[in-house]
Amino acid sequence: MKKRILALICVIALLLAIAAIGFSAYADDIDWSFDSDTKTLYITGSGAMDDYSEPYEAPWGVHIIETQSLVVESGVTSLGNYAFAGATSLQSVSLADSVTSIGEGTFSSTPALLSLTLSSSVTSIGDLSFAKNGAEDKAGFALNVSAGSYALHYAIKNGVDFDCESVSSGEQQVNIIGNTGMMVYYPYTAPVDGTYIFYSVSKDDPIGYIYDSEFNQLARNDDHGSVSFDGMADCDFAVSISLAKGETCYFATKIFSPILSASFNAYIVCTNFSVSGNIRAIVSGNGTISETNLNGAMLNGVTTDGTYSLESVSSDYEAVFSYGGATYTHKFNPDDGESVDIVLVVCDQNSDGIVNIRDYSLLLQNELPCIQYFDACLNFTYDNSICHQAN
Repeated sequence: MKKRILALICVIALLLAIAAIGFSAYADDIDWSFDSDTKTLYITGSGAMDDYSEPYEAPWGVHIIETQSLVVESGVTSLGNYAFAGATSLQSVSLADSVTSIGEGTFSSTPALLSLTLSSSVTSIGDLSFAKNGAEDKAGFALNVSAGSYALHYAIKNGVDFDCESVSSGEQQVNIIGNTGMMVYYPYTAPVDGTYIFYSVSKDDPIGYIYDSEFNQLARNDDHGSVSFDGMADCDFAVSISLAKGETCYFATKIFSPILSASFNAYIVCTNFSVSGNIRAIVSGNGTISETNLNGAMLNGVTTDGTYSLESVSSDYEAVFSYGGATYTHKFNPDDGESVDIVLVVCDQNSDGIVNIRDYSLLLQNELPCIQYFDACLNFTYDNSICHQAN
């Protein structure tokens, strides 16, 4: 009898030891383990996860209620239906970029999970994936998504709160997934007052839209563009809007045939904004910028007092600034803001990227006023990336 009791105690001790270090199992090509100390469920392996017909049916269901963190590692491509439903203590989820599909009700009935980050790799999300009690959206939950992603389309279509950073102006890469009715959205917050145009020259037959921050449609265009500007020819769509500084809107596009996939470029440009600033010089070896404007500096060949002001500038407008032989061409972008200081390295007369005695000889020879800055700039090495400063 004593031997049986001792054997039973040993078995119980062994089971407790296994529970302490976690449990793992293998089903198809998906592995899992649970760390009871950190309450973390790890999903590893490769390929698609099985679907489940109800909560707690997954092999890790025995640990689902106590799970506080979930880590899905690289190689797993899908999360099955109801895979983590009912994880009432789940607070954080880390998904590898390899995950492309999230099943129906996957994270339903997880009241402690208030945010979830989805990469642009996700191209399919099932119904009620993030629902409260498996049937309705839960309050206080938000998806962290990227502009132009399927996840952003899903969030907007299904009324799920989301966080998404504003894009910059310029080229936007559009990737539309067929058979989803996908609309690609780009949030944009105007850095300056101006007229903004969203357009594409794609031959995939896209349609362009503009929505306000409440997703009320403000403009729509299909085929050949309803607006025009310099350099915009043969557009498939072009829509425009006037925005005040700090105002947010959503540029969006889809293709005429919802069953097809498409990949093309679209563009956000500003055709009418104002910009001003100072024209100053690098005046020390560590890159310190002078607080004194370069009186006599020139803008497009016109002498200034060291300041400038431009009205009705368009995206990619170029201006040439010069002083004492130093020349810098600046391409304006609305994202730089309405105040941009231009900085000239006035002592580099031979444009070799370093200020040395060769430049001093040229300064002396040409009797240039910027010779006064030479001593401070001696042996200063630079590149063009510091030749302007946006405030």
